[in-house]
Amino acid sequence: ELALMKKEYERELSAHISPLKPQVVFFADESAHANCFNNSPQLIRAEQTRTAMGNTGVPFDCFMVEDANFVLKNYKAAVFVMPIPSKAGEEAIRLCEKLNIPYISATAEKCSLTVDDLKEFYKSNNIHFFTSENDVVYLGNGYVGLHSKTAGRKKIKLPEKSVVSTVFGGSLKGEKTDLIEFDLEENSTALFSLS
Repeated sequence: ELALMKKEYERELSAHISPLKPQVVFFADESAHANCFNNSPQLIRAEQTRTAMGNTGVPFDCFMVEDANFVLKNYKAAVFVMPIPSKAGEEAIRLCEKLNIPYISATAEKCSLTVDDLKEFYKSNNIHFFTSENDVVYLGNGYVGLHSKTAGRKKIKLPEKSVVSTVFGGSLKGEKTDLIEFDLEENSTALFSLS
């Protein structure tokens, strides 16, 4: 896999890269995390929320809450997983409100967010779903990938047509499409380049 990725990296260095990027940002709050004791319900629930995010069919980027001033303007929605945010986490939430960027946050009363909570939030804020399955979708740097939870026929719906080529796990060779279809085994990954 490393040799395949090195070859792909060298091939793509001069290629036109797709502008498609995740619409959702996940904010990690290290200070809030440090204020919780090991194996606390808050830490366990934060990890459950992060896992749920991966199972929504919506790719996301991850940044520290301290980076919100620099990155938040690039996203349509934000997710905060710590039920009791740090000062920087509270500032990031206020910045969302100032910029009119919708956000969802765990709270002291509801320490974790489920797949259904997140999907409802995404739907109500017009976030694009790349798949309707509970598979993990990765997007960025001119690539889209899918890691399968179950075996079967998989579909990745792009928000716009792109030239798609298979890196591994599929059979497309430079086709312009907004729908990628392929078969995948359980717990397997397919990766496609976009331009």
